[in-house]
Amino acid sequence: MVLSEKRVYPGGLMRYEDMEYQNFSNVLNCVLNELPSPSKAEIAKYLGLSRTASSQIVNKLIRLGILREGDSYSNCLRGRPGKRIMVDNGQWFVLGASLYEQTWQFVVTDLSGEVKDLYKISIDNLTRETLLDTLIDGLSLMKAKYGNSLIPGVGIGIPGVVDTQKGDFVFAYDLQWFERFNVSACVQKALGMKAYVMNRFTLEGVAEFKFANPEKEKNMVYIGIGTGIRSAIFINGTLLEGATFSAGRISHIQVDSCGKKCSCGRTGCMITEANEDALIGHLKDALEKGGVKSVFSIKDLDTIRAEDVCRVADEGDEAALSALSKVADALYKVVIILSDLINPHKIIIGGPVGNCVCLPAMVNSMIDGNQDRIKYDSVYVSRSSIGGELSSAIGAASLVTEHILELLL
Repeated sequence: MVLSEKRVYPGGLMRYEDMEYQNFSNVLNCVLNELPSPSKAEIAKYLGLSRTASSQIVNKLIRLGILREGDSYSNCLRGRPGKRIMVDNGQWFVLGASLYEQTWQFVVTDLSGEVKDLYKISIDNLTRETLLDTLIDGLSLMKAKYGNSLIPGVGIGIPGVVDTQKGDFVFAYDLQWFERFNVSACVQKALGMKAYVMNRFTLEGVAEFKFANPEKEKNMVYIGIGTGIRSAIFINGTLLEGATFSAGRISHIQVDSCGKKCSCGRTGCMITEANEDALIGHLKDALEKGGVKSVFSIKDLDTIRAEDVCRVADEGDEAALSALSKVADALYKVVIILSDLINPHKIIIGGPVGNCVCLPAMVNSMIDGNQDRIKYDSVYVSRSSIGGELSSAIGAASLVTEHILELLL
């Protein structure tokens, strides 16, 4: 699993019921993430369980509607042909929500992350109150629609630093919000459902790691670029959260010592050079400088969105490409730092700016031109496979799946 519940045992001893819970968790993780449609015997061998124990656990997970048996097939283990054990996507639905731009995206997925339903609510004036009110309105509607077929929990993606243990919003520099408030408690009080809360861009990374990672790469970084910038860092298959839940806050890495003043008090932070506002600023500079062809003019700047700039850059617009190259330069500097520090094999970029097709090519070209290239041979920057506005909500829904045992057992 990407995330795991932290359990503390008095004196270091594990109670029998906790050992049983861990065995259930290991079996479920084996089917979800480790082995492709294994038999009960293969699960037992992989986890070092007896066949009887493996069979009992799988049978209970089948009765709960989490797993199901598929067709029989021959394998190299002795005995009768085994039946494939796989996720049961026909009994339970999972609810997730995430704020993308100024719109709540609500999704209902199956246990494998496939979206079955979608609902959106836009927020004209984003405040703490409107964020919570529209969130609860949307969740209430989806809960009423799906009722008892929903796993009794909800995953939520919000901006800023999030205390994932308490479900608190802590702060967000890009929104200039610095008052802590408990999102999880508000949702649980209104809906009677346990709520799991995480940064929205981190959840985009979770979705990529779980559902768009066919190589099962365990060392990767996801970088989401929008009004804010955040990364999700996976080391040996585990999401790095940090002591105060701030791991991955790459937005305040300095990329230009002579750059713009940042709201954090420093100059030239990545967020001042590569977020949505910065991209529009770079476009303005390119248009004012002149000498480039563009579908945009200075008078368009008040209505242009970052996604518009990315779209025309992919179509070859010279001013948009010039603006995006500034973002690529900042991103390249951060990629090199991440490569030196944690040595990921794969770096994925997404979000409203990161979903631009040509941005990864720009960064990879800079990496290829690095004279010390041998250090970065294993690093390749690519665009999000899921991409778009739903990826964070899909990642949010997967938080519920991560906790399915404690919610159903």
